[in-house]
Amino acid sequence: MSNIGMMLFYFAFINFSLYIQMNIDKTRKYFNSLRISEFTLLLLAIGGGAIGGTLSMWINGHKKNKWHFRTLFPILALIDCYLIYTVATLL
Repeated sequence: MSNIGMMLFYFAFINFSLYIQMNIDKTRKYFNSLRISEFTLLLLAIGGGAIGGTLSMWINGHKKNKWHFRTLFPILALIDCYLIYTVATLL
């Protein structure tokens, strides 16, 4: 697999991972179980998973009332889209 393909795989994996992590956190909220920290969710978003986090926030309504999630996730998602577009045009 080429370097570009590996980068696209990374973006897909990290976005899917953050989407699932946010859904798990929302489910755990209802059962008062051990939650996933906000720091971990933000770290995954900064690491390239902001598109998955934004989708989870819009679809499932999780963390949409926290200002740092409401503002940072879409901004980071735009940056991720730009990076994915830049990588995809190198193909």
